[in-house]
Amino acid sequence: MSEATPTPSTESTPEPTLGPTPGGTRRVVRSAWRRRSAVSPDRAVLVVVGLAFVVRVLWVWYGHRTAEVGDPFQYVYYGLELAQGNGYDSYPALTTPWPDVPTAFYAIGYPAFLALVFAVARPFGFTVSPGDVAFSEAAWVYGVTQAILGAITVYFVARIARRLLGPRAGVIAAVIVACWPNLIIYTATAHVETLYLFLLTAAVLVMLPAFAADSTSRWTRLVTAGTLLGLSAQVRPLVALITPAIVIAARRRPDNWGVAIRRSGLVIITMLAVLAPWTIRNAMVMPGFVLITTGSGDAACMARYPDAPGDFVSQSPGCLNDAGNVPWDEAEIIKNRENTSRAIEFILQEPKQELRLWFWRGFRAFEGDHEGRIALEARDAATDEYINPLFTNRGRDVADRICDLYYWGVLALAGLGLGRFRRSVHRGGTALIFGGIFAGVIVPFMLFGDSRYKLPMHPFVAVIATVGVLRLLELRAADRAGGPDRDELTSTADSRPPIEATSAPLP
Repeated sequence: MSEATPTPSTESTPEPTLGPTPGGTRRVVRSAWRRRSAVSPDRAVLVVVGLAFVVRVLWVWYGHRTAEVGDPFQYVYYGLELAQGNGYDSYPALTTPWPDVPTAFYAIGYPAFLALVFAVARPFGFTVSPGDVAFSEAAWVYGVTQAILGAITVYFVARIARRLLGPRAGVIAAVIVACWPNLIIYTATAHVETLYLFLLTAAVLVMLPAFAADSTSRWTRLVTAGTLLGLSAQVRPLVALITPAIVIAARRRPDNWGVAIRRSGLVIITMLAVLAPWTIRNAMVMPGFVLITTGSGDAACMARYPDAPGDFVSQSPGCLNDAGNVPWDEAEIIKNRENTSRAIEFILQEPKQELRLWFWRGFRAFEGDHEGRIALEARDAATDEYINPLFTNRGRDVADRICDLYYWGVLALAGLGLGRFRRSVHRGGTALIFGGIFAGVIVPFMLFGDSRYKLPMHPFVAVIATVGVLRLLELRAADRAGGPDRDELTSTADSRPPIEATSAPLP
């Protein structure tokens, strides 16, 4: 008995997903991973932010040290004084025999921030007072707080990149900032940088939707941005250098200067209103007009004299270093006016020397990115020894090289993506990102070549660097797909139309 011949199935036979084709398994795994990773870029950003916080807290636990010298010591001292309600008076060693002399040498923003942190921590057992010699407990308290601010800054930068370039760019920008060694190191130091970057990136994030071409944002967003910039100016007054970029960003069309002036004017007026109470306080307690700080004159004249090295100089020959036998508040005013005048005279009378010193200031500021490690270990300028050593000499060399290589790597990626970024992002976004970079780049040339002055540019450079990363990923994908795809990609990469703030990510 013969067997029945089976009837052919009418259903289409699916193509196999796995088979003997070389690399087939790898392709399936990669495809599955892409589908999984593409589910929620926002969730990926939150994971990166969480890891950024953990890394920063671990670094604070390892690296927090007593603030014993220089700016960090005085910041902590003033913060403790303010937290106890003692006012903002000069450190006693500077004012003897005139105690309780008001000061405006440091901008009030960072000491006030530390005072708030210490006041909040007091009910939880924080007992450090200004009379204590060691501030190690204070270092742990402000370090953890700055770890929180640093992690939130990572989130802000991710949101900026997402709004300008899409979800993938947001994740990449978050990773770049979260892993930036120098930004991590500064978390454990009593320097203004972590707070300043938090406020500045928050202000830019708030402004971006308001300055998009199709924006319908209300005036409250502009007021919020102005408030954040005012607080930033109380921390680092030269944030005012970003205001031209705000005017440009507010101009939606080439002929729309009236709207630009009104919108940017609201931001700037709000910023000045935030500064006004501190200026009024200075007028009431200081023997002369002080807008924000009396420390700007020292910083301006420090690197302006023949044969100046370009960086920080204690007792600079270009400055008035002793105002005579007068109370410290009067000395602050006298020194600030005289040193500002000397800096301006040097620029006008020695323009060739000034240009030469631009080179050295720029070189000192931009040659590397490891000054956070030096600040944390508190190198004594007189003896060139470290007061709070964390590393061996070999460890310092390795740490500095890691910081510098990361910095130069991000700059290289930003250079790779710069052209695409300019052509792909709307006018307002481009102006604000470049304005943030400018506010960091120009400061060492205006004052002296301190490497930490450039830190405000880091988050915004990271945003541009995401485009470089995306281009590398595209080229890698084209290489795998074959030559024709790569040729098509590279020929069309620079002809993409601009994307607005609410557009899809770069493909």
